[in-house]
Amino acid sequence: MDGIREKGTAVQSYNAHPTHSDIDWIESVIANILSVLHLAYKLCIVLGDYGEHNFVVLQTDGKWQISGLFDLMTAYFGDGQPDLPLQVTVYLDENKPLVDVFVNEYLRLKPMRPGFVEHQQLYKLDLKMIFWRYWQMLQNGIPGEKESLSFEPWARPSMDYWNKYSCEMQITMPA
Repeated sequence: MDGIREKGTAVQSYNAHPTHSDIDWIESVIANILSVLHLAYKLCIVLGDYGEHNFVVLQTDGKWQISGLFDLMTAYFGDGQPDLPLQVTVYLDENKPLVDVFVNEYLRLKPMRPGFVEHQQLYKLDLKMIFWRYWQMLQNGIPGEKESLSFEPWARPSMDYWNKYSCEMQITMPA
């Protein structure tokens, strides 16, 4: 969370586009996530830039499998879930029908654990802050092709995507 807060502080120093409301919203997302940060995860390799742009697939025995990974520059060991938000973001922006297929297949192979939704929102917030910081620093504050100069309205839709899985988690997890 400190990294997210540092990005927010940096962004505020570039221009006046980030509002106090944006920073308050970021803090509210962080506050919502604090209760699950202590939950354990299985250590694995995290690519840090996982997406179709960095892998190739091969069909073997009628099944598609990832057969090669590229761009390991940002790889580290930790919770593997941070690799989900980038591809989800791409699908939300460029190919919405694939986002649910992708996430549902992920969850079929790796069922949700407690805190899944909150962790995804944290990882998505961090990813959005990386993009936002870049745009504020280098592109006069314009996020990509979008004309919004405020962070929350731009970031919230992709953060809210994960809310639909909250209901599933409540149903499938014991109280």
